[in-house]
Amino acid sequence: MSLLQLDTAWGKARLADGTPLRLTGAQYRALALLASRAGETVSKADLSLEALGVEWTGGRGVEQLVMVLRRVLPRDPDGEWLVHTMANGGFMLPLGAVTEA
Repeated sequence: MSLLQLDTAWGKARLADGTPLRLTGAQYRALALLASRAGETVSKADLSLEALGVEWTGGRGVEQLVMVLRRVLPRDPDGEWLVHTMANGGFMLPLGAVTEA
């Protein structure tokens, strides 16, 4: 079951019940990238370039972006963060967590 809806035409995100999410541009771009590659690991370098518009140099900017995004997004049905940290250092959004409107 999808927990989020993305309206890529308008750059908006909302909960499955229609409640709008208040995201910054960088947070929306990060969520959109994770959603477009759901089930795959997205590297910090890709998130940095797509969401923040800068090359990743090993700083904590991507981690801080994901931390704030996690606070805004609902948890999955098991109570876990919706954005998963992967062993290789990237992040992943599970398949089916987001639908595009």
